[in-house]
Amino acid sequence: MFKAAIFTIFITLMLIPTGFHLQNNTYHGTLLIGYSGNPENLKSFLSSNGISYYNIGNYFLINDSLLFSQIPYKISKDIFFLKNGIRVSNFIQYSKDPYTINEIISAYGISKLNSYGKNFTGIVLVPYGDPQILKNLDTFDSMYNIKKANISVIYFPSTPQNFPSSWISETDLDVEIMHAVAPDANIILFATANDNSTTLEMALKYIVDNHLGDVVSMSWGGPENQIYDEFFHNTIKEAAEKGITLIASSGDSKIVEYPSSDPYVISVGGTSLVISNNQYSYETIWNESGGGISTIFPKPIWQIGYGLNNFTGRAVPDISLDANPSTGVFIYSNGLVGIGGTSLSSPLFAGMVLDLDSIKGYSLGFFTPQLYYFYENYNGYFHKILINNSFANSWEVGVGLGSPIIYNWNFPRIAFGSSVFLGNYTDVKNIQFYIRGIRSYPFHSDETFLFYVGFLGKTNVSIGYKIPEGKFFYSIGNETEYFGNIENNILYKIRIFIENSTILINGNVYKVQYLPKNFSLYSISKVIGNESYYTNLGPVEFRNFVVTSDQGVLTPKKIVSEPINNGIYGAYEIPFIYNDFIIGMVNNLSENILWPRNFSYTTFYDFVFDNNSLSKLPWIVGTGSINDPYIISGLDLHGKIALKIEIKGYIVLKNLKISGIYGIVTKPGSSIILINSTIISVLGIQSMFCNIKIENTTFITLFSISSIFSDLSLKNSTFYSLIAFSPIFDFFSMENTWIISLVPFLTNYFIGIPNMIEILFGILIFILLLTTRKKDKF
Repeated sequence: MFKAAIFTIFITLMLIPTGFHLQNNTYHGTLLIGYSGNPENLKSFLSSNGISYYNIGNYFLINDSLLFSQIPYKISKDIFFLKNGIRVSNFIQYSKDPYTINEIISAYGISKLNSYGKNFTGIVLVPYGDPQILKNLDTFDSMYNIKKANISVIYFPSTPQNFPSSWISETDLDVEIMHAVAPDANIILFATANDNSTTLEMALKYIVDNHLGDVVSMSWGGPENQIYDEFFHNTIKEAAEKGITLIASSGDSKIVEYPSSDPYVISVGGTSLVISNNQYSYETIWNESGGGISTIFPKPIWQIGYGLNNFTGRAVPDISLDANPSTGVFIYSNGLVGIGGTSLSSPLFAGMVLDLDSIKGYSLGFFTPQLYYFYENYNGYFHKILINNSFANSWEVGVGLGSPIIYNWNFPRIAFGSSVFLGNYTDVKNIQFYIRGIRSYPFHSDETFLFYVGFLGKTNVSIGYKIPEGKFFYSIGNETEYFGNIENNILYKIRIFIENSTILINGNVYKVQYLPKNFSLYSISKVIGNESYYTNLGPVEFRNFVVTSDQGVLTPKKIVSEPINNGIYGAYEIPFIYNDFIIGMVNNLSENILWPRNFSYTTFYDFVFDNNSLSKLPWIVGTGSINDPYIISGLDLHGKIALKIEIKGYIVLKNLKISGIYGIVTKPGSSIILINSTIISVLGIQSMFCNIKIENTTFITLFSISSIFSDLSLKNSTFYSLIAFSPIFDFFSMENTWIISLVPFLTNYFIGIPNMIEILFGILIFILLLTTRKKDKF
């Protein structure tokens, strides 16, 4: 028998052509197959051989992976994906001293919401289910005076052959807690025939494809390197695009679990909840709460800061709720049972989200990034968790940002967006580019969406489209003209003819009042909507920009956008830097918008602004960490240029050629590294509690460096003229650096020294440095 099993597995592997993807062949459960040929061929073969399967599109779920060894090569050659799944684990632990659900609801202030999921549907996705769920739920509701549930049960792809006791308890916990927190919501128990990860993947695909509900709770998982696959992740991403909120437990061990680690999932960890006099007192970290740093997903751009700076991967969990079995909850599972674990925290939060949905009147969808925005910008959104006798002031492994003060989650409407500079142009004849209409999602609508291309010259002109008007517009000064409807997901070809003031939109001709032939070009997108932040996942596309002028055909170079609302990027945040210029997501649903990246810049000439106002100068804003820096490279600015640079976090500037910088300002705790660059003129560098490192760089004129409590390092650089260099309480070092002219050099190294002594001390240091010129080339 043992030899036969090995031979069968060997034959299975031999049938897999190069490029097939076989994972986790450790448990002979269900097999997930992606089939690129005619699916009827595979269906016919499976049916004729008595192999049971479930089919969604070109994906097939087969009950026994060993049976796949019977499939001949002519069938298997069309397979593009093959995964033999593994068993997932639930995250329940039994409790000896639990709370009642009413005590937990009261402690977290859920009753203050005064809205309990009406008109929305929560789904519990769980293996096996419980054949007695309706009876157990009715008993639970009667015990705690909860209204009768509107619940339905779906088994996928068929009714299980058995019901393991641990999954019965898991099912009762998930359903009863979600219903108790959102008693007016519809509940669907979606139970799979086994606990194999491939079955659960297909089940979630079915839920998402048919949009069965608004919130899905998943209190199970496994090590992300074993459970994750592209099919699973794409299904989760599709849920986010459809406005479905996915919630998963982070697990009950110190490892990273999947699907909890997926960035499109809200990951919920565990705490120990302390209730005093039926009121919330405080929470401590539960030492068994799962979490950590993903080795599969890079750190999303919204997970910058708050204790996350040293991490390079997606950090889990995002938030946390009661999970410690010692502070767990009573459920009814053929009798009263005390339950804890992060299997409690997931349905608890899922019920809260259903309540919020019913308050807002729409599904919140994918709003994980907004949690981090709340943490930074609003007080009273999270309970701080007690860790090692002090309350956490940042994201922490195991608890994330903290537990939600859910009655304060009012989701204020905020405008988000970005603006992008695309260069200056003269004697332009015509312009051509493509834009795509905003992508629509169920239950989502933007209150306001604005996208336009601005031609800034002596007379400013804008062309774009607006929502809710749903039309293209042309504006000059305070006058706006609307023409042509904008439709969802339609790619529009825009052609602009300067000389005869004509705009063509997919061949339709519109005459306008005036179009400038000399201008600076910007594009701006801005949204105010129900979901505010990131939920729409960037439905704007702007690309293939070509300008024809007297100098010929020009493809404008691109420069990274800046956020237009208090330094916050929205769903339309950072544009792609490819051959095309794109804001937001492209039609192939690329998800690069979620991840930090490096940007390359090239040459721009002569910034032109009305009235030469400094307030209209562009800013380059950098945010990052030492392990995940924001990088600007290859920026070549010439002509009548002044540029302001503000540094937040960790930024690297390299290969720059800049005529003039109006000012460099670093925020406390930031770092700036300037490498391999040439700067003609800098009006000032101002830093406090910062690090400034300059290497292989030439400054023609640096008017002022003013720093305090900073670390200044100069290496292999040349300063032809340095005026007013004043480091105060700094650590200052130079290596192989020339300063041709220095007037004056003032320093304040020691506290309490009179001003004259400070000046004399500075002069003495200056003389000493001159005497070491041969060594340091000073």
